[in-house]
Amino acid sequence: MYISILFLMYQALLMLIVAYKINDTLIGNYNNTFNKGLAVLIVAVTVILTGVNITWIVFQFYWFDGCSYNTWFISISVVVGVLFYGLVFLRTRSDASILTSSFVFLYCLYLQWSAMSSNLECINN
Repeated sequence: MYISILFLMYQALLMLIVAYKINDTLIGNYNNTFNKGLAVLIVAVTVILTGVNITWIVFQFYWFDGCSYNTWFISISVVVGVLFYGLVFLRTRSDASILTSSFVFLYCLYLQWSAMSSNLECINN
């Protein structure tokens, strides 16, 4: 049990590092070349990931409506997701972007879905 907590923390750290590395690579390449196609790619990936996050939240509300605590967990995730996106606009980190927030929130939604789907009694069929 204790090792799984350490592994989960390690996995989350790696996910965060990968999200920042992808963002830094895309932004760095754009700043060096000013390629409009790369700018479109950055915006497209951000919009797609944000759309996937919103869609997944809606489906989680639909799928896991069988237990009240699932609704609470999903609602808390929505608030945390809005905070992820909001902190970017406050410029708390100079290298943060909506793209990194989208990656991290997608990972959080995956962990939430994985935990809730293991409880078959609360799945709305």
